[in-house]
Amino acid sequence: MKGITVMSEKEMITIFNSEYELIGTASREEAHKKGLWHETFHCWMYDINDDEVFLYFQQRSAKKKIFLTN
Repeated sequence: MKGITVMSEKEMITIFNSEYELIGTASREEAHKKGLWHETFHCWMYDINDDEVFLYFQQRSAKKKIFLTN
């Protein structure tokens, strides 16, 4: 890991109630501080080749709050 880039806590994200009904937006900082429900996505793909398992992970956008570089 070469470095970490930290983006603004003011990024606005969509928030939901526990029934996944849209209730508005909040800053990323507020959503995490208050434990508000918000969308997220993780995609892990795999392949099996000659009895070896290979995992492929998504790369987080460099525009997001925390972005790890290699």
